[in-house]
Amino acid sequence: MKKKLIIYLGNFGEPEANAAGKRVYGNALIFKRLGYRVVLIGKGNDNSEYPFCYEEGIEYYAFPNYNIYKIGNYIKYINTVIEKVGEPRIIVRYGSPGLAVFDRSLIRFCKKKKIILVSDVVDWLPASGGNLIFNAIKTIDTYLEKAVYNKKSDGIIAISSYLSNYYKGKGCKTVVIPPIVSEFQENKGRNAIITIVYAGIPFRLGKQVKHPDKVKDRLDLAVRSLAEAIRRGCNVVFDIYGVTKEQYLTAYPMDSEILKGMEDTIQFHGKVAMKTVQRAINKADFTILLREKNRATMAGFPTKVVESISCGTPVITTRTSDLDKYINNGDTGYFVDIEKQDTIADQLVHIIHLDAYELHRVKDKCYRSRKFLYYSYINEINSFIETLIR
Repeated sequence: MKKKLIIYLGNFGEPEANAAGKRVYGNALIFKRLGYRVVLIGKGNDNSEYPFCYEEGIEYYAFPNYNIYKIGNYIKYINTVIEKVGEPRIIVRYGSPGLAVFDRSLIRFCKKKKIILVSDVVDWLPASGGNLIFNAIKTIDTYLEKAVYNKKSDGIIAISSYLSNYYKGKGCKTVVIPPIVSEFQENKGRNAIITIVYAGIPFRLGKQVKHPDKVKDRLDLAVRSLAEAIRRGCNVVFDIYGVTKEQYLTAYPMDSEILKGMEDTIQFHGKVAMKTVQRAINKADFTILLREKNRATMAGFPTKVVESISCGTPVITTRTSDLDKYINNGDTGYFVDIEKQDTIADQLVHIIHLDAYELHRVKDKCYRSRKFLYYSYINEINSFIETLIR
């Protein structure tokens, strides 16, 4: 009889260390509430000792720094952990610590030991930004993982309806779980100067962006549109975390003229600690995230939106992924249309001019929405697991 144990492994950092770590930790909280002991096996951190108990019922181990091609070493390490913690009922895989052929080895491993295997699928990203050889290898690797090996799992936890529908079409059992958090924070009041925050690394650092519509986040559109809003008299500060001004202008050198004289209103803070970013979001009036509509943005789900709303801060964003299902326009956020780029500034001016009462109402709606709290998805995961066990 296997223990009521779940091993969650793959390409993620320590809980809450980054978007991947937060994703895994949120799901682990659901498994814990369902009575499972959860053992996470992710990437290492030189500042930590492994294993460690992150909290009661959730432990963290780290794969040694194997070469990505040495798939057998990863499987051996999983066996080593199982010898310590016991044999699990379920293994959940988030990406791969190596190349996608690791997925094939894990499928065989689970079948041999009669362990249920679930794939947590959170994106379908194109290969871009590298050289031709890198892009070719990445394209093949992504295809193998997303189109071949994932559907051989016993079940799929999908971050979006787009992915769920794709795998349902392949005969897979699926459940949709967006990024989730353990708590919400209040964000009261209105800043004397409206403050808007962007946090992230939206492009490959050190290179000029030649195809802006191919990058993950259209920070360039946010910068240009807010610069125009400021020129029209809007009293706004735009705080950008994750990239420096120099890094931005390397990517978009044509914006150097736009940013002249904007040092006090468009501020680049570079890479800072995650806690610093979270405090900035919690004190802001809005966050902004503009994305093109394509397979990558429809398949994934922007963690930045979840972080913003869970900090009580409404988000200005575009209609990608499943956001229509979680954001009520004018309640927990505002949708803008970027297809007509010359109208973005008009839309932003309207949002920036919300009065204090309306902004307080929207912030309160964010705090009370609770749509991304982990316990809201316990029933879905429980039904999903019962289906797999049957």
